[in-house]
Amino acid sequence: VNTARFDLERDYSDRAESFYQIANAARVFGRLDEVESNLRRAIGLDAYFSPAFDDLVAFLKVKKRLKDAISICRERLGVLGDDVRIEEIKSTVLRLGEISMAAGEYSAAVEAYEKLSRKTTNQNGEDDVGRLVNTFNYAESRRRAGLEVPKADLKEIIAIYETRAATVGSDSVVLRLNHMQAMHIPYALVGDCGKARELLQKVHELASAVSPRERIFSVVSYTEIPANQLLIQNKEMLDVLDAGKLWDGTPLHSA
Repeated sequence: VNTARFDLERDYSDRAESFYQIANAARVFGRLDEVESNLRRAIGLDAYFSPAFDDLVAFLKVKKRLKDAISICRERLGVLGDDVRIEEIKSTVLRLGEISMAAGEYSAAVEAYEKLSRKTTNQNGEDDVGRLVNTFNYAESRRRAGLEVPKADLKEIIAIYETRAATVGSDSVVLRLNHMQAMHIPYALVGDCGKARELLQKVHELASAVSPRERIFSVVSYTEIPANQLLIQNKEMLDVLDAGKLWDGTPLHSA
C-alpha cells in the first residue's frame, strides 16, 4: 500500500484522481486519519472532481462535522463560479441546503434553496420530482427560519405532488416514504389535516413492512434514519397533528 501511494504521489501528484485513490486505499485499510487530508488534496487540485467532493462531504457527515461540510460546499461553489458547469453547481447547492437543514442553519438553507430555485425555474427538462424537491425545500427552509411562507407556495407544492410527481419512482418504497412524510406538512399548513393524517398513516403502513434497518430520509432531521426510528417519529407526528400542531410545535389552522 505504501509503495502504491509513493508511486502515485511521485508520478501523478498533479492529478486529483491520485489522491482520491489514496484516500480510498486508506479507508479500506482502516487508516481513517488519512482519508480526509487526501480527499481535500484531490479537491484542491480539481474542484470539478465530484467523487472526491461527494466522499469528503459524506465522511464529514458521518463524523457529525456538519459545519465543516457546509464550509466545503461553500468553498467549492466559490471555485466553480456562477456561469459554468450548471449541474455541478446545482448538485453542490442542493447538498449545501440539505446539510444546512440538518445542522439547524436555516438561514443558510434558505439562501441555498433560493439560489437553486432561481437556477431551475422554467428550465427545460426539469422533471416533476426535481420540481417537487426544490419547491418543498425552499418553502420548508423558510418556514424553519421563521419566515412567512405564502399559501400560494404551499399550494404549488401540492399541485406538483398531485400531478405525476406523486407516482414517479413509486416502485421505490424508500422514496415514497420520504415524499409522504414531507408532504403532510404543506397539506396541514393549508388546512387539509385529513390529507396530512392520511399520508402519515400510509407512512406507518409502508414503514412497518420494510426492514427495521432500512434507512429512510427524514424530513425532521434531513438525514437518513432507520425505518424503526421513522415509525416512532411518525407516531409523534400523528399525535400532535390530532392536537392541531406540527411535530415542531407549529400551530395549524382550519381551512
